[in-house]
Parts: sequence; C-alpha cells; structure tokens
Amino acid sequence: MNRYLYYGSAVDIPGYNCSDYQPLHPNPNSKMLTGTIDVVYGFVVLFLYAPTMIVFYKQSRLACFKIMFLLAIVDMGAIFINSLATGVLLVHGASFCDYPNFIYISGAIGLGCWCSACFTCLILALNRILDMVCPLMVKVYFRGYRTTIVLMAPVLYGLFFMFFTPPVIFSAEHQTWFFDPRTRQGKSHEYSNIPHTVNNFSLVFLTCFLYIFFCFKVRRQFQKSFRPKRTARQRQVCT
Repeated sequence: MNRYLYYGSAVDIPGYNCSDYQPLHPNPNSKMLTGTIDVVYGFVVLFLYAPTMIVFYKQSRLACFKIMFLLAIVDMGAIFINSLATGVLLVHGASFCDYPNFIYISGAIGLGCWCSACFTCLILALNRILDMVCPLMVKVYFRGYRTTIVLMAPVLYGLFFMFFTPPVIFSAEHQTWFFDPRTRQGKSHEYSNIPHTVNNFSLVFLTCFLYIFFCFKVRRQFQKSFRPKRTARQRQVCT
C-alpha cells in the first residue's frame, strides 16, 4: 500500500503495469453461480457476527472478550474481501487489469486483516493458557488498559503487512488471490511475500503447540478435580 500511495495508481507501480497484459477474459456467466454463493455467504456470516460482537463488547471488561472483539473486527474485514469483494469480482469475471486500484487496495486490506487475525488468535491462546498456568501474569499483562496495549501488537502487525508487503491480487481465471498480478510472464517469483510465508508457517506451528499444551493442562486440571481427596491420616502416612 505504501507504493500505491507513492505512485498514486496501481498500474504506475513497477511490475504492475498492464500495457503488455492480455488477460484471458472468462465468460462472466460461467462465474455467476460461484460469485453469488460467495456474496451470499459473506452477508450471512456478517449478519451472524453482529450479535456476537455485541456480546464481546458488553463483556469487554474481561481480557479474553477484548481479544475476541478485536479478532471479530479484523475477521469481518477479511470476510469483506474474501467473500463480498471476491464474489463481486467473480460475477464480473474480473482480474487485476480490469479494476487495478480496487483489487490492489482490497488485496492489501485483506492481507493485513488475515495476518492481524493470526497474531490475535495466538494472543488469545496465550491468554487462556496463562489464566490456567500463571494467573499472576494475566493480572500483570492483561488487566484493564494493559490488554489494549497488548492488542496494539496485532494491529501494528496487520498494518505492516498492509502497507509494507506485496498485496494479494485477484484472478477470475483461477477464482482466487495470488501475489502475482500476472502482468509479466515468468516473473511470478518477483512478487513473493516472504513475511507472509513466515506468518503462515509460524501460525501453524505455534497454534498447534499452544493448544496441545492447553489441552494437556485442561486434562491435568480435570484429573485433579476428580482425584479422591486424602484424609489427614492418609496425608500424614504419605509424608
């Protein structure tokens, strides 16, 4: 997005010029059903999200609900792009050179929302684990306004991807988003987004690790809850 602001137009950015691009225009009718399904799905999910966000906001005195409220906001932003914008573009059979500015900006916003949601999910998992393992750390880092300060990290993280990394670009031909705008044949490697790759692999590893650890701690808690309590005589003998 920073390059868009610098050059003033997506097609003026080096590597995104459409003068030599000859897209394969699919028949818009062939994508009508898929695009309509995407749009309908997006509206349904956003409609269901609204009351959930109200609940999160009303319970935002608790740190976990503040985290989930932010997660809902960035997730809704991602839904606007990957469902509503994608559906409209599919209905029109459009690719980058048909609506370069709209697709470039939408791709940057969608990428930023996705990466911010990834970071927020990790913070939510960490908050739940610390609440069980070390409640004192929850009071130190997630009490009152401190939660808001912590949540600035995923916001800035998402803004970094939005403004300083290559955006995803929609292709009606393949019905999805790529980093390559397909304006230059054989140059797709020049549009790779290494930070995005690191983000995705890190998300998979860290999420699995945190939730496996979380499940292990929950299991231990249940075992302690159902373990028969020893009498004073038994404790004296055992010690």
